[in-house]
Amino acid sequence: MDYKASTGERITGLKKEARRLRVEAEKLRNVWGMEPCSSERDSESERLMEEIEDLQPRVRLENLSVYQVMKVKDTAEREKKTYKYLYASWWEGSRSRMGLDL
Repeated sequence: MDYKASTGERITGLKKEARRLRVEAEKLRNVWGMEPCSSERDSESERLMEEIEDLQPRVRLENLSVYQVMKVKDTAEREKKTYKYLYASWWEGSRSRMGLDL
């Protein structure tokens, strides 16, 4: 997943580091006597994944765009009435999402 915000870039770096630690822990498990080092790498990887989960809501807020849209509608008396709506859009992966009427 690509992020455009600074927190998103931090998440990407943390994911790479956690992945590297998991691979390193797996290699250490295969070496006799290195189990303590392996479990240390696993616990550090888990700590990084928890930090990533804590940062997810923050990156969503950084990528959120809120804007106002005005719509003009005809009434039964052949008059025009203007309505104002608030829209919000954000990115989820490579797709843009939109919510309306906040």
